[in-house]
Order: sequence, then C-alpha cells, then structure tokens
Amino acid sequence: MVQSSSITCLTFTWDNKRLLTGGYRSIYIWNVGASNEDLPPEAWGQLEVKLTRHTNFVTCLQLVMEDRFLITASVDKSIVLWSMKTRTALSVFRYHCAIYNMQAAPDLSTIAFVPERSSTAAVLTLNRAALQALSGIPTVPVPVKVKKAQAVALSFSSQQVTTKTSTACIIL
Repeated sequence: MVQSSSITCLTFTWDNKRLLTGGYRSIYIWNVGASNEDLPPEAWGQLEVKLTRHTNFVTCLQLVMEDRFLITASVDKSIVLWSMKTRTALSVFRYHCAIYNMQAAPDLSTIAFVPERSSTAAVLTLNRAALQALSGIPTVPVPVKVKKAQAVALSFSSQQVTTKTSTACIIL
C-alpha cells in the first residue's frame, strides 16, 4: 500500500476490512488483511477508492454511525462530511483557521474541533433538518410536477444542463 503523499492520519472500518488513510488533499480507502473474505488474496492491500475534496493535508478522519459516514478535517480550514455508501462529500464546513484535532459524537449530532493555536474547543451542532437528511428521510417531498419537469428537461435538452437551486430541491 503506497499513496502519493505522506500519511497524516488513519483509521480502520469497524469490520477491519478497510483502512482509511489521509494525506495531501485526499483520503484513500484500502482493502486490507486476510479478514476480508469478500476479496481474493491478490486484492488485499489494493486501493479501493481515493476521495478528494480538501485543498491541503487531511489532519483527522473519523467513521461514525456504523461506518455510514466519514468526517474529515484539514489544514485547509474545513471539515467535510462524507457518505461512505456513495463515496461523495455531503457537506463542507469552512472555518477561519487550520483544524488539527476533531472528534464527532457517535450519533453525529455534534462535531468538536480545536482551531489552530487555540486553547479552546469549538463545537458544531447539526440542526434537525441536517439530522433528518443523514437518516435518509426526505425533509421536503419533491412534487410529481417537478420530477416530470426534470425528466422532460433531461430527455429533450441537447444543451449543457444548468443547475438552479431552491430551498426545497435542485432543479436541473
């Protein structure tokens, strides 16, 4: 297992089948060890996926809620919440200085971190809408007319699709 930058942090998934390592701008997810019976032996130690969202070294990473979500912090002054199922960034919190230490509550209700050169801890609290979104329960149902309009726009448009955002949904 070799990644293209120095390893700055690491953690195992709860089932010990994957090792996550942080480095410059990226998080690497590796298949590891003989405990991973889902993989042939030649796949052990192979890179499964590389996640990139940060713009500087990743300093902390933590899996929460039975490994459904990953939280990462970075020198780039941001905390990113990732979905492990889709391997995408769900949310980014930007701060005014580098973040070197971070810990999330097991239920992801709060995230505590220590700002650079500080003797105090900062705490982020997720609001009810964010917690509902993480649970997979839609907070605002998308009307059927909007879904049909999206389908029509996508099927008949040969031009570049633009995104318009409202508080309820994203319309393509």
